[in-house]
Amino acid sequence: MSYMSIINCEALQANLDAAWSDPRSWGGMQTAYPYAEWINAPENRRLVVDAVSPGGGKLRTVTVKGMQTISPTAVQNNVSNPNCAGEGTMAQFYKDYTIDTTQNISFGLDFNVNDFIEACEGNGAILAQAVARLIDALDERVSHLIATQSVALAGGWASTVPVESGTALSGDKLQITKATPRNYFSEITKIRNAADESNFPMESLLVGGSAIREAFQATQAGCCASTGIDLWEAMRLYGYAFAYDRHLIQAHPDGQDGAMIVAPGALQLLHISLAPNLSEFGKTVMDAANFTWNTVYSPRFGVPYDLTVSNNCGAIRLSLSFTGKMVSLPDDIYPAAHHLSGVNWAAMLELVEA
Repeated sequence: MSYMSIINCEALQANLDAAWSDPRSWGGMQTAYPYAEWINAPENRRLVVDAVSPGGGKLRTVTVKGMQTISPTAVQNNVSNPNCAGEGTMAQFYKDYTIDTTQNISFGLDFNVNDFIEACEGNGAILAQAVARLIDALDERVSHLIATQSVALAGGWASTVPVESGTALSGDKLQITKATPRNYFSEITKIRNAADESNFPMESLLVGGSAIREAFQATQAGCCASTGIDLWEAMRLYGYAFAYDRHLIQAHPDGQDGAMIVAPGALQLLHISLAPNLSEFGKTVMDAANFTWNTVYSPRFGVPYDLTVSNNCGAIRLSLSFTGKMVSLPDDIYPAAHHLSGVNWAAMLELVEA
């Protein structure tokens, strides 16, 4: 058989990463999860996470307890010394921490073995890409869960926060007024002063929307023309970390004008992988199953996801699940009469128009 012309080349297929580069890996604020990454960073993680989920698919209820701070107003003056008459009793606080394993986030993909017959790529490569996309989907949902539950867990500010020109407390929320033109030095110092009054450490994270992002972007320019203040030096002196996070903005009732301040360790993400429970039964039970159940870890957050793979006569299903929730410190470490009552070192703030 012969042809009178050159045969056209067949259509070529190339993986996006191999032929170009996948823009999903380029970075950018709309695909970044800075707050969720900070929550899961070693600097923020505390032992309660491992105590609740010690491994092997096992779950514990951990009761965190301690003695409540004595209110300074309860201390008396000019009593007999030695004083043999006690004036009060110690109050103990406690809070239980565990996970409801029926509450999870999950997504699955369905294939048929016939779908792979004419595919150019190897079956293993196709499944690896599918798992990668599942992890991406769960990462975004976990980031959203962390932000939404963090906002719900936020406590208050100290009752001694100075209410002055440009600073107000609206319930448990700090409100900072934006001057016209913006006075970034005034804004960041009012936030720092309120944080100091509420006993937030210097390493606390501020995470929020565009209103507060403008103030921190101005600090990187070194100085603000409206005040002549070296904002970069102010940042060095007062100490902040800031992140713009779109999921926090979505969860915050004030949107782009809102923000949260969180002390390291104040909020924790409890999580558990249930998959090891199956392998703990041993080979006999594992061989009897019509599915595999394994743990994979998010490359972004390091948290465990349960990967279920089933094959029912050529009908293949992959599903990925996350089980966990956000928790906060006990909210009654201080008595009601104390100026730090209600502070749990995660607090809301808002920048409002003058």
